[in-house]
Amino acid sequence: MHVLLHQLHYEIVAMNHRIDLFAYANNYDDKLGLHRFDNIEDAKATCVEGKRMAKGTTQEVGISTTYFANPFGPMQQQEVCDPLIDKMFKALRDNGVFVGEIYTHLGLSKENRDGINLAAKQLLEFIEKRLGCFVRNIFLFIQMFMIYEHLYKKCF
Repeated sequence: MHVLLHQLHYEIVAMNHRIDLFAYANNYDDKLGLHRFDNIEDAKATCVEGKRMAKGTTQEVGISTTYFANPFGPMQQQEVCDPLIDKMFKALRDNGVFVGEIYTHLGLSKENRDGINLAAKQLLEFIEKRLGCFVRNIFLFIQMFMIYEHLYKKCF
């Protein structure tokens, strides 16, 4: 699990915000898109198992499992984290949050971007449907970024 650092003032980041989606980023399966877990226990088990395709950034390569997919922190203090994790998953369930898995394929093939493209498209569709946001500009930005990334790799 990774932390997103926002470029906002602490007061805004620390406010209570409604959560609409909690998704485990699966980079190792060949499934596609965004999948909703049937029950919260399956979601919790997947997150706790922490399976991922390690790419060598943490001295691991290949399929790896680490408590909550994080070799730093939670693994060393499971007795502290377990009650917090239970509380978090209960709150997600009680508040009707979409809890699922998004299949990125990022651990599979550097050349084939179909998996990440479909995952991004389904995520944007979720945002548009669930939140009523108009996300076409975001989608165009993502497409332009991916074109840039492709050109960059070809040139350098």
